[in-house]
This record gives sequence, structure tokens and C-alpha cells, in this order.
Amino acid sequence: MCEPSGGWSPSHISLGSMNITESNMADSKDSSSKERESKTALKRMKHSPPMLESLVKKKTDSSLTLDVILHNLNTVHDVAQSSKTNTDLLQVEVAAIRSNLKELKIRVTIAESRISRFEECISEHSQTFSGLEKVVATLKSQITEQEDRNRRSNL
Repeated sequence: MCEPSGGWSPSHISLGSMNITESNMADSKDSSSKERESKTALKRMKHSPPMLESLVKKKTDSSLTLDVILHNLNTVHDVAQSSKTNTDLLQVEVAAIRSNLKELKIRVTIAESRISRFEECISEHSQTFSGLEKVVATLKSQITEQEDRNRRSNL
């Protein structure tokens, strides 16, 4: 851009949509020097391959470790989803079992009531049979007495 005085300002240059200021230039100088330093460090590392291999291996190990962690997290997530689904299914099953248990309790109550009535009937029949046994014993005794009398009178 032009300064009002008609000269170019070194502090601000506009290149289309990219604005470069002195601070940006300083940053780019810093990044250029950093790039040179890293290239120099790389050259030094080329002279010591074990160190470079170690760094590459560490980066690869880190990437693998992150992949393993991500895989494990996905697995845990899948297991959690499966567990939630299983928990939901189990809750439905538990509700069904509770319903069946209530129905069974009602049936047991009805069965106990019927058993109680049968026991009462058995007790009544038992008393009746006991009474009948006494009647039968009395009748046998009377028949025996009558037969004895008949035998005596026939003699």
C-alpha cells in the first residue's frame, strides 16, 4: 500500500488476500531458522542412525500404542453397548419372571385351598368310614348272635 507520503511502508505489505506484517516476517524468519535447525539436526541424526531409528521406532510405537488404545476404547464401547442391551433384555426377563412368579403364587394359593378342602373331605370320610366300621362290627355281632340263637332253637 502507499503511505500518504507516497512511499512504501516496510511495516505492512498487502499481497492479495495475504497480509504480511513485520511481525509475520519475523515469525517466518524464526520458522525459517527453525527449519534450518531441524534440517541440521536431521543431518546430524543421519550420521547416527541408531538414534534416528530409535526416534522413528518411538514414533511408530506411539502410533501403534495410540491405535491399540483407540481399538481398546472402541472394544470397551462395543462391550458397554452390548452390556446395556443385555441389561435391558435382562430387565425384561426379570419383569416376565416376576409376573410368572405372581401367577405361580396365585396358583399355589388356589392349590393350597383345594388341598385343605380335600383334607377336610378325607377327615369327614374317615369319620364316616370309622362310623361304618362300627356299624359293620355291630351288624356282624348281631348276625353272629342271631345265628347262635337259630342254632340253639334248631336243636
